[in-house]
Amino acid sequence: MKIKNIITTTLLLMSGLLLAHSDLEKSIPGNAQTVNKPLKEIVLIYTQPVKLVQFELIASDQQTVDTNFKPSLEDQTKFTVQVNNLDNDHYTVLWTIMGADGHKSEGDFSFSLEQSKQDKHDNHH
Repeated sequence: MKIKNIITTTLLLMSGLLLAHSDLEKSIPGNAQTVNKPLKEIVLIYTQPVKLVQFELIASDQQTVDTNFKPSLEDQTKFTVQVNNLDNDHYTVLWTIMGADGHKSEGDFSFSLEQSKQDKHDNHH
């Protein structure tokens, strides 16, 4: 009987910890989306307040693209990272968050940018 209580208590505690972790609820652009107009920002929305501690935008040539990202000091659910003058390419976003409990989680998603020549020209001015 005592072992059963220990197992039950352990499972309850672990399920609470699992529920406390936040996941990426939505990104703009979305995973595997093709964007046909100039892209000024990337938005990450999480299921619970977290700190975004790392954000990398990687082009298809594996080069990191400069962004205005700064690690967040406050927990929030929505983060907006400005991007400038992106070329038509396939991009991967790598992110790392830290929950209120100090637990880190990471993930990624990718998207393609396929602007027309006119839209691309407008983006650079």
